[in-house]
Amino acid sequence: MYQLEIRIIHTFYREKPAFALVLADITQRNLIVTLQDNNNYKNRLLASVSHELRTPLNASINFTRMALEDPSVPANIKDEYLAPSLVSNQLLLHLINDILDFSQISANKLRLVYERLDFQDTIEQCVNLIRLQTSRKKLGLKVEYKSDCMDPIFCTDHNRLKQIVLNLLSNAIKFTLEGEITVTAHLGYKPSSFSELVSSTMRKQLHISVQDTGIGMSEQDKKKLFQAFEKIELGDKVALNSTGVGLGLLISNNLVLMLNRLDGEGEPIKVESEPNVGTRFSFTIFEQDDNSNLALSSKSSYEENHNLDMEEHPNKLCEERLGTECGFLSQKPKFLHSGSMNLESDILLHSTLPNKSIKTACNCPSILIVDDDIFNVTALEIILKKLGYACDTGFNGKQAIERIIEKSKGKKCGSNCVTSYKAVLMDCSMPIMDGFEASKALKEMMLNKEIPETVIIACTAFVQEREKHRAKESGMQYHIVKPLTQEKVNTILKKIEYYHIG
Repeated sequence: MYQLEIRIIHTFYREKPAFALVLADITQRNLIVTLQDNNNYKNRLLASVSHELRTPLNASINFTRMALEDPSVPANIKDEYLAPSLVSNQLLLHLINDILDFSQISANKLRLVYERLDFQDTIEQCVNLIRLQTSRKKLGLKVEYKSDCMDPIFCTDHNRLKQIVLNLLSNAIKFTLEGEITVTAHLGYKPSSFSELVSSTMRKQLHISVQDTGIGMSEQDKKKLFQAFEKIELGDKVALNSTGVGLGLLISNNLVLMLNRLDGEGEPIKVESEPNVGTRFSFTIFEQDDNSNLALSSKSSYEENHNLDMEEHPNKLCEERLGTECGFLSQKPKFLHSGSMNLESDILLHSTLPNKSIKTACNCPSILIVDDDIFNVTALEIILKKLGYACDTGFNGKQAIERIIEKSKGKKCGSNCVTSYKAVLMDCSMPIMDGFEASKALKEMMLNKEIPETVIIACTAFVQEREKHRAKESGMQYHIVKPLTQEKVNTILKKIEYYHIG
């Protein structure tokens, strides 16, 4: 079916008024526009689904952790029910991250952050997450480490490396009915060119393989592996992957190529498989410099906290060199509007800081929680209680403003009492008034001296760069990604303690 565009143009022909009729075939143009719109909608949908799943998962993970830590819960209940539940939630979180990564890769907005860590620790974290599954399925699990280097430290984006390995392990477990899964990690040196030998520079490389004794696949099925939303035909074994969406291997392959893109020598994931015998996936990544240009942003992992004020100057040296103690201001301003420090440095430095507390001598609530999900509010209240903080709550941005105004006009309980919250943990997506609008209004009131200065922390399931930028523009100074943990909250409160109080 052809689509025509007809334009009628009023003109003159031989000094007489005339009309020109222009006909154009716009079938291809409209098809391109439609495909672009569909692609944009798909990416928005994936990001939205990721956000909506993170919100209930936040409460589920926190309540499960609290039950595991509760001494009154019987040990057999923890081992048989709660521990598997927590592992399942954590694996679900990795799947949600995959969905978000797919949209970020499509938009070319995925960031990498390099760290110098022990490669064995990274692999062990992945293996420990799936160990329970292999045990329940009665599969063997073997891990082999080899190293030609005296130092086990390897510089790469270890969060992305874990993501790749977990995807490969999850597939191995899913498609293996009996036998064993073998993970091999070999740290060695990259074959050197003549110029590298002359300069005495030896680059490390890490080769990882995941081998199983599963159902295997045909050559035809292997061609579908790294395509979006493609699933291999399993015949009578379709139940093994009835719910898979076909994104894990595509994302993992893209991540391998991205981790090696500075070298320009990166190869995709290799696959060797034979039906009813098993499958072996393998890949190699090369060590990168820790001042790589790809690491100009602060921590982009979903499990990290973000200081929105500290991301204003991405080209400064101290943001380029991750893990370096730099950018430490000579004095502590009430509110930080410039300067730069990465999260790793900040946590390291906090271990040497005076152990001050943002709690006052009074018993008045010092933290305001604002979230429309009652389960998330409850979980956060329990976390703050464990950390020793009393808190007030609100369920939308309008209530947050009301609580802060009430607090500023309230009577003091004593000489040490303050009429302001030390921090507001603000959800971004709420009814009536969202966190962005509320923060903008509160910042305006602070500038006009209508209410005391208060630190606002974005406490949200949004993880995309545009959302973090929007949070910063609205006046939020820090950013915590759900699901929350006691460690995340404590780290942010210590930041506030050092930079904003005293």
